[in-house]
Amino acid sequence: DLLKPSDFSNLPIASCHYRHCDDTSDLQQWVTQRVVLRLCQLYLAFQTLCRLFDVWGLLYSAICVVLVCFCEEFGMTAPVPASIYISVLIFPLAFAVNAAYQRREGALGHVSEFKASCLTLYLCHRCWSFEESFPPDFMNCSCQYFSDLFTRVRGYLSADTEAAKHRQLQLVYDSFSQLSLLNDVMRIRGVGPPLVATLTNTLGKVVATFEELRMFSDYRTPSIIRLFTKLGILVTPVLLIPSWAQIAKDTPPHCDWLVYVCAFVLPLMFMALWNAQRGLENPFQTKEDSPDGIRVDALQMVGYMSDMKWSKTEGSEGDDEDDDSDATSEGEAVDLSPLITQDWLGAP
Repeated sequence: DLLKPSDFSNLPIASCHYRHCDDTSDLQQWVTQRVVLRLCQLYLAFQTLCRLFDVWGLLYSAICVVLVCFCEEFGMTAPVPASIYISVLIFPLAFAVNAAYQRREGALGHVSEFKASCLTLYLCHRCWSFEESFPPDFMNCSCQYFSDLFTRVRGYLSADTEAAKHRQLQLVYDSFSQLSLLNDVMRIRGVGPPLVATLTNTLGKVVATFEELRMFSDYRTPSIIRLFTKLGILVTPVLLIPSWAQIAKDTPPHCDWLVYVCAFVLPLMFMALWNAQRGLENPFQTKEDSPDGIRVDALQMVGYMSDMKWSKTEGSEGDDEDDDSDATSEGEAVDLSPLITQDWLGAP
């Protein structure tokens, strides 16, 4: 269970910052729990290292070591200070990583605002629909529309093709239209103008935060910065090869292997940092791609809404048989669009 994703994020439970082991007086059980926890954390750390140090990074580092040996063998050496080249690379690389991290933090803020606005709007629907004039299936439909909205927003933010994005975006806008329709039903059924204004403003916040999330999903760090950083990562280790060869030539034979280790590790670390920056570019990666991706499905909120599905005729006594037949069964959602010009609006 420690390796399963948390219910609150894509992180495995073993990586979450809360107590994972039960308090127990049994020493053997206490030791076993903590050993299992440490093994799970080591396994997760190994998975993270595998994402950072990919095959291409290892291959590029190995090529750099071979070139160092070649330059040392044929006397192609030059005592050039490494700081001259590394300083040119470090600033744009650090800037790109920081920009990607700030994108992720900004996306987290907008996701929380999106969830809060949706929950506020749902609670308004729930608390202001007790009038007898409201249809009995109003709350079932409201809950279903919010559930569909989260599913479609998640589908848009994690889509991996242009066609999927177009399709999910149309569905998201359909959900906004349905929620706007519910707000208008409340206005027609007698909710006061100040409360209707609150509904409209809250729905506007939901739409605005989704559009902000779209910007984080559709845009990346400027391509010029990313290209310069990539070129710097590839070129800098090559420019340092004559310097590594000079150091290896001046190093005693029994210690020259340390030079080759350094020549291997330096480009590997640059490639790992580039992979980290690239992973942060898309803050909405799925849990299969990265455990650090932002989770947008909001299982707790949708589950809460589903648990609170109800109809005003359910469980009441003395209702007419016709009223009971119109009430929706528990958990069943009804599409409101065909009813909007008939029963709900009082049209003949």
